[in-house]
Amino acid sequence: MKRTGMAVSILVPILLGGLVGCRKAEPPSLIVKMMEDAGSGDVSKTSDEGITRWLDQHKAVLLEVKKKCMEVRASNPPANWSDTTEGRACSNAFLLDTGTPLKTSEKKY
Repeated sequence: MKRTGMAVSILVPILLGGLVGCRKAEPPSLIVKMMEDAGSGDVSKTSDEGITRWLDQHKAVLLEVKKKCMEVRASNPPANWSDTTEGRACSNAFLLDTGTPLKTSEKKY
């Protein structure tokens, strides 16, 4: 009886640790690669605040990221896109650069 309890207490953390570490790999992203090639470091492990701060210090990259993000948004990305590294980078880029308005409609008020 003691042996079974000990085996369970050893196996449970190992099994749970394996499940927690499993995450579906994201598809490659030109936007994320552009940022990393420009020196941002691993964007997938960077907080939203860190992404915003880095983009704020690299305006040329910010403008290119916004341009690419608009292309991706126009191509109907999957529903979970905003949870991906690319989606987070795009969200932060659009929130940060308030000087370039987004065109939402032709209607004038």
